[in-house]
Amino acid sequence: MILQPENMPYVFFSVIGSHSGEDIHTILNRKANDICKAGESFWVAKITKYDFEVVRNLSSSFPVYLALLESSSNGHASLPTKVAKKAVGYSKDLNSWQPLPMNISDVTGNINTSTTAFNFDSTV
Repeated sequence: MILQPENMPYVFFSVIGSHSGEDIHTILNRKANDICKAGESFWVAKITKYDFEVVRNLSSSFPVYLALLESSSNGHASLPTKVAKKAVGYSKDLNSWQPLPMNISDVTGNINTSTTAFNFDSTV
């Protein structure tokens, strides 16, 4: 049995790479600027429905962190994302929707009905 100590942070890992002509450092700087200006940023990621539910449920009770790892292989995970469709809104519960904050940079990716994203309010 695995016990999670009270108030112990949860860490999720995501492999990152270039996206729509931007290198990793440019993307990370842009996201950090979004947090400075608007207090939040969004990171589109391929998250399964199960993982989405886990993250959503944990984030209200425990600190949740996302570790972004640059791929060191030439495998599929390191291929740059080529789709840059712009998101215009978001929902925390998939029922009520609101527009993305106007003072953040574009949130782009392969945006469709199953797209998910992490919502950040700080960087470490």
